[in-house]
Amino acid sequence: MRRPFSERIADDLAIGGIVLLLCSAAVLVTEFVPSIGPTGPNAGTTAPGLPHHADVPPGSGGSNSTANATSNSTGGAAGNGTGGGSGGNSSGNSSGGGSGGTGNSTGNSSGNGSAPLNSTLRIAPAKGNLTPMFFALSSQSIYLESPTTVGLIQNTPFTYFRWGPEGEYTNVSTGIVYDDSGQGSPVGPDNISAFISFVQKVHGHAMISVPGEINDPRLAVTTMRYIEGTLGFHPDYWSIGNEPQNWVHWGKPWTSWRTTDNFTVTPLEYAREVQTYIKAMRAYDPSARFIGIQSAGGTLWEATTWIAPVAEVDGPNISAVAYHPYPGGYGTTSGSLTDFFATLANPGLFPNGFAAAQSAIDTACRCRIPLWVGEYNSAIGGTFSSYVGSYPEVPYIAAGLTLALRDQVPMVTYFTLWPTLVAGATPNPIYYLYSTFFENLTLGSVHNVSITGSPGQAYAVETTNGSRASLLVADANPFSEVSVVLNASTFPDTGNTTVWYWDPSTNLPTVTEFAPGMLPAQWLVQPQGVLLIDSA
Repeated sequence: MRRPFSERIADDLAIGGIVLLLCSAAVLVTEFVPSIGPTGPNAGTTAPGLPHHADVPPGSGGSNSTANATSNSTGGAAGNGTGGGSGGNSSGNSSGGGSGGTGNSTGNSSGNGSAPLNSTLRIAPAKGNLTPMFFALSSQSIYLESPTTVGLIQNTPFTYFRWGPEGEYTNVSTGIVYDDSGQGSPVGPDNISAFISFVQKVHGHAMISVPGEINDPRLAVTTMRYIEGTLGFHPDYWSIGNEPQNWVHWGKPWTSWRTTDNFTVTPLEYAREVQTYIKAMRAYDPSARFIGIQSAGGTLWEATTWIAPVAEVDGPNISAVAYHPYPGGYGTTSGSLTDFFATLANPGLFPNGFAAAQSAIDTACRCRIPLWVGEYNSAIGGTFSSYVGSYPEVPYIAAGLTLALRDQVPMVTYFTLWPTLVAGATPNPIYYLYSTFFENLTLGSVHNVSITGSPGQAYAVETTNGSRASLLVADANPFSEVSVVLNASTFPDTGNTTVWYWDPSTNLPTVTEFAPGMLPAQWLVQPQGVLLIDSA
C-alpha cells in the first residue's frame, strides 16, 4: 500500500511505528461455561484486562465498547434480567419474553427467550497444509527498536517478515531515504540493519524489496551487495519495488523526483524490468530467489492485468507473485458494521476471488507460480477506520484467514496493526488474535468445514496433525450468534482439550482446559465471537 510520504517518513523516524510493550501475550484464564451442554474442570487465574484504546474515537467499538452493545441489541440477548456481561453490554437486554443469559461470554438466548439454531458441521477430507509460511508480517507492524518487540513476536506464529515499501525509496548503502520531491534525509532507527537484527533474533525468514521505481538494476545490485556482503545477511526472497501500479516517478533517479511527476509504467514494461533486475542480481548471487511482483489490489483484475504478464515473462525465474488485498477499501458511505463484515462475502474480493486469480496466473505462465498475499488488512481506512484498529478486526481477520486456508493460500502477510500507536501504548486487539488463536492452531492438514443451520457469516476450519486437532470458528455476523454442535465425527474428545474464546464482551480472550471425555458437546459463539478448540 503506497502511503503519503509524510506517513512513510514517520515509520523511518520511528514516530509512527507500532510499539508492542507487553512482555507476553495475555489472556483471561477463567472458567468459560458454554450456554448449552456440560462443563469440565477448569483452572487458572484472571489476568488484568486490556484497557480501552485512547486513540479509537468513542463509539467506534474501541477494544470492546459500543460496537458490542449494538451487536447485543439486535441478535444477542433479548430476554429480561441477567444478560449483559462486561464492557458495555447492558443495552439490548430489556426486551423479549424469556430470560437473558448470564453474560455475553457465556452465551445468551436470542429473540423471545428462544435458543439459537444448532449448526451442523461437515468436515471435508484434507486439502492442503497449514505451514509456518502462512503467517507473515510486514515490518510496518514492528517497532524494531523496542526491547520488548522480540518477546511479543515470539508469542505469535509469525515466522516470515517483509521489508517492503521502505525498500522503494531508501538507499540502504548510504542510509538516505528520499521523498516525492527528491529530497533526501537520514533513515531513522527502523532501518534495514534493525530489520535484519530483528529477524535474526526471532529466527525468522525475510523478504526484502530493492528499489524498482527508479528502474536502475545497478542500484539493486548495490543494495544486494550491501545486505549480503557488508551486513552478511541473505534474505529468503527479494522483490522488485512495491506496487508498480502506483508509480509516478518511473525511470527517474531519486534526486530528480518531483511532486508533479506522472511517469508511469505499463504491466509489460514492469515485467521486462523484473527480467532485467533478476539477470543483474543473479550475476552477483546465483542462488537468489524472487517474488515477481508485489501488486496493489487483490482482485481478478490485478491478477490478469498486472500479475499475469510478470508470470508470462518471468515465470521460470521467480518463486512466487504477491498482491495486496484490502477488501473493505476506504469503507462505504454509511460505514456501518454490517457493511464492514459484508465485504468478507464479496465474491470478487479476497479471499473469495483468490482461486480465480491463481487460475489466471497459471494460465498466463503455463506453469504453477504460487500467489501470495503480500499485504492484508480488512480495510485501508476511511469510514471503516474505527473497526480496523479495534475489536471488529479480530473476527474479520479470523474469518478471512479461515477462508484463505480453504483456498490453500500459501502465505498471508498482515500489513500493519493499524492505526499506528505511539510509544507506551498496548497492542491492538488483533495482536491477541495471532498470539492466542493462531499461535495455538495446529500446523498440518487443512480440512474445510461447512456450517449449515446458522444465520450466516460463520466460518470454520479444522487442522490436524497425527492425533492433534484444532477447530477454529469465526462468527463474522455482527448481530447473530451461532451454536456449534460437536460429535465424534467432527472433533475428537479423546485427549486433553484447550478452548480459547473471545467476543466483544471481554477485553481479552478466555482459555479453559478440559480432561479427556469432558469437552462440552455444544458451544454458543456470540456475534463477532471467535472459538478455537484444540485437542492434544
